[in-house]
Amino acid sequence: MPGIVGLIPNDRDNLLLERMVNLIKHEEWYRIDSYSTPSVGIARVHSSIFNPEPQPIFSEDNNLCIFMDGKIYQYQKEMEELQRKGHKILVGNDAEFCLHLYEELGEDFAEKLNGSFVIVIYDFIKETLLIVNDRYGLRPIYVAMCGRQLLFAPETKAILENSAFQKEIDDEAGAVLFAYRGLLGNKTLFNKITVLPPGS
Repeated sequence: MPGIVGLIPNDRDNLLLERMVNLIKHEEWYRIDSYSTPSVGIARVHSSIFNPEPQPIFSEDNNLCIFMDGKIYQYQKEMEELQRKGHKILVGNDAEFCLHLYEELGEDFAEKLNGSFVIVIYDFIKETLLIVNDRYGLRPIYVAMCGRQLLFAPETKAILENSAFQKEIDDEAGAVLFAYRGLLGNKTLFNKITVLPPGS
């Protein structure tokens, strides 16, 4: 499914992000927004129905950038309040609202959001990456560590595109799948790949 893929740091295989994107671009008409430096590589594959404006969106001081897949509901009053506090609204979409709300509240900003979303915020000064999903986990995001590199994607096969990642089946998860016709918790069929729990 479309969504957000990424890796941090992005200093080993400069074509890995492109390969990850191509694996989740299931339709020719899907659009791709991408940002890549040696520190971080992030891309959004989307249908351009919600928030069709190009991403990432940067903060006014260019210290932060945001990628978002999904939709936030009924935030107009909160957006107007942020404007009164001095935030400059340039794009006026869901992603920009979330970025300004993060600037105002820090990580607690996610508690104010109502919608179906995955949000990725990168801080260029602190060199930190924040991944947030909605309270129901309606848009899956899988995460894995490969050495010192963090990879994330809406499908596990994009993570497996990293040739350094050891592709090992989780036997326990496989047994659970056959017994209950589904996986429990944040397990996947692969060792070292987990799905981000809802509201994380």
